[in-house]
Amino acid sequence: MCYISRIIVLFSFFFIAINSYAQEHIRVDFSLVKKSNVHHGVASANLCWLLDSDKNNPNSKKAFSEAVEEMGIGSLRFPYGHLADNYLWHTPPFNKVSKGLRPKVASMSQAPGKWNWAVNSSESFKNAMDFNEYMELCQKLNIKPLVVVNVFSHKYKNGPSLDKLIETAVEWVKYANKMNYHVEYWQIGNEVDHHKDLLSPEEYVNCYQQFAKAMKGVDSTIKVGPGILQSVKYFKDIVNAYPDLIDFTSCHQYMWKYLETCKNYELWKEHKSNYIPNVTRMQKAVSNSPKPAMEIVITETGVSPAGKGMGNVNNVNKALWYFEVLMNEISQPNVAFSYFWGTHSPWYGNIDNDENDLAVLLRTDDNSRKPIAEVVKLVNTQILDNIVQTKQISGKVRTFASMNQNGNKYNIFLMNKNNNAQKVEISLNQLPNSVKSFSRIALKGKKPNDRKLTISKSENININKDKTILTLEPLSITVLNSIIN
Repeated sequence: MCYISRIIVLFSFFFIAINSYAQEHIRVDFSLVKKSNVHHGVASANLCWLLDSDKNNPNSKKAFSEAVEEMGIGSLRFPYGHLADNYLWHTPPFNKVSKGLRPKVASMSQAPGKWNWAVNSSESFKNAMDFNEYMELCQKLNIKPLVVVNVFSHKYKNGPSLDKLIETAVEWVKYANKMNYHVEYWQIGNEVDHHKDLLSPEEYVNCYQQFAKAMKGVDSTIKVGPGILQSVKYFKDIVNAYPDLIDFTSCHQYMWKYLETCKNYELWKEHKSNYIPNVTRMQKAVSNSPKPAMEIVITETGVSPAGKGMGNVNNVNKALWYFEVLMNEISQPNVAFSYFWGTHSPWYGNIDNDENDLAVLLRTDDNSRKPIAEVVKLVNTQILDNIVQTKQISGKVRTFASMNQNGNKYNIFLMNKNNNAQKVEISLNQLPNSVKSFSRIALKGKKPNDRKLTISKSENININKDKTILTLEPLSITVLNSIIN
């Protein structure tokens, strides 16, 4: 054998050895269900009423409603998060609605009161979406509404009294009933444990029971719950003291805990975590409560900001990270919906560019999808009824899987965090013999900091003795869909 031939042979053996060493072994067990009855459109979002109106702020390139429909979103939170605590859906007299609703800010001393682009001197909103338009959108697209009720503005300068806020909430429920609107969730306040300077825990629990009792006095069938960031104590205090006045609980999940450990792509791709400590704490609290079947709604979540190296940039890296966070969230038994923050952001004004408006799903100028929105769409279109057990972390690969209630559809999600291709072998337990192969699609990016993801289809993957082998593209989420023979 010549010298060059020997080199080629040795190189081939070396390559095979390295490739074999690098192969990840993954197990998917379709007999073990982690989470059943996943809601349609479980990957949901916070709406921004100041910017999302198709009636008063139409976008010539794509309607907001069309963008929401394309993402397959199953629930929308209205009107917003923090700004919801300075929002009044209507002004008295409440029975005078023949000319439409008259929403306004509760106090001009707080945002968005001083935003000239959003609020008139009369305290009314410019070009905003009102409650009627929101409910019409929800009804048109079969979206479950989640409404945030103002609980804080009685503490704001020149704000209404607590009694006025409770009256407004009661009239809101009455109006919803009159209009045959079904509001799935009424949430009392936003991140109340983040604003203890305004309301102490004891004050909030007292306020909560006043709101909930008055609102349920109008309609005992409505679902009411608190607006919690992370403190399970708020939930425990309410469910123990007023079990008949709480129908769901909530938490928020951002990545502040990982500011240093995941502040750039190179650190994140090596990092191993489920990234949902607030959610798991709330899940444990609910499981051990007097109402262990209670729903949890993750009313705010996202992966921005995450440090100086990442900032608010909505890119390939952030989209892949959000996929992992989202799948971990919705795999929790009691989680009903997870709401990304948010459709658009009003904090930089009503700008028609993309430079300062990055931690959102849609561009302001044309309502096109940013990378994280592509993940929302992928999950909503591909997730099935039941999430099953997998070997979730395998090197830089993350694996999730689901199947439908009828047992005739099975899918597998495989995320490759790495910027190199990755070979994987998947062992499939309790996959029916009628499934001989999988179709394959991949949502992928070219570089971690790119702001574009593309989706592509590849050749089918065959199954041999309950195993299949494939190579995952760099920076990708691959979805395998079962093919029944």
